[in-house]
Amino acid sequence: MAQFVFNVGTSLQLIAPEALSAGGFRCWLKGRVGHSVTLQSSPDLVHWNDRTNMILNADLVMIVDEAREQKPRFYRAKSEQ
Repeated sequence: MAQFVFNVGTSLQLIAPEALSAGGFRCWLKGRVGHSVTLQSSPDLVHWNDRTNMILNADLVMIVDEAREQKPRFYRAKSEQ
């Protein structure tokens, strides 16, 4: 099951999470065009791993994590600006 952590005080939002039938998840990242963003995941809210880095080319971008892990995982988006 995907769970989300929202960074308070930033312009980034992870919205509309959806579990995929194969075990991954999909959501939308809302932010400002041109911002550098790192999507991270964590099994415990203490240890964070980078999943992907991107520069937003639209204010709403679909994120898909096709990981087949069945353990709970938390997600957050960090702006590099």
